[in-house]
Amino acid sequence: MKRIRTRIEPTWDALTLAVPVCFSDVDAMKIVWHGHYLRYCESAREAYCAERGLSYQQMEAVASVAPVVRVQLEYLRPAHHGEILAVRVAHIPGSEPSLDLFYEVRGPD
Repeated sequence: MKRIRTRIEPTWDALTLAVPVCFSDVDAMKIVWHGHYLRYCESAREAYCAERGLSYQQMEAVASVAPVVRVQLEYLRPAHHGEILAVRVAHIPGSEPSLDLFYEVRGPD
């Protein structure tokens, strides 16, 4: 399988959201259940778009939609209860008219 792009470029329009890992986010192995990472990314996407005048309410008011049509994740290191994750989202330049976003989810170093 081809590796996902490794990082968000410094010149990209980006936003970072701090997301705490709650007890309900971890599984029996005491790590964040894999599906919750998508929820973290969606929270960052919502904040990113709202900051740029594209909140869900604003899109609904003009009968516009921005559905997620493709998701690909690569897990490098697990997150744990009590950590604060930095969820960074950026628009990939040149992907217009689509809104292609790239995410990085990082825990404490």
